[in-house]
Amino acid sequence: MQVELTDNEVEETQKRLNDYFQMNCHVILDDLEITSTPGYWENKKPCGGLLGGCKHPMHGLLFNEGGTKHTVSYYDSWKDEKTGRIVSIYHSWRLMRSLKKESEK
Repeated sequence: MQVELTDNEVEETQKRLNDYFQMNCHVILDDLEITSTPGYWENKKPCGGLLGGCKHPMHGLLFNEGGTKHTVSYYDSWKDEKTGRIVSIYHSWRLMRSLKKESEK
């Protein structure tokens, strides 16, 4: 499915994602890499693990003390604000994925 990219929509989406990730995940969009799984991004660099000060609950489990690339997720509202119709919760992810693919060409 081809996503139509406009400069305004790209800027709004990047700002919305950056604000969400800063507020809820304590990372910025530039520190994340989009994955092939819809709705998910992962850290570009592994965390320091339990000894490096990472407070992710995963590190409290046996054999998970080391650093890892944590994933974070973002989903759009299923309801379009303007029309009230049901829309894909992956719209922002698809737009950013298309942008990444275009920049790789």
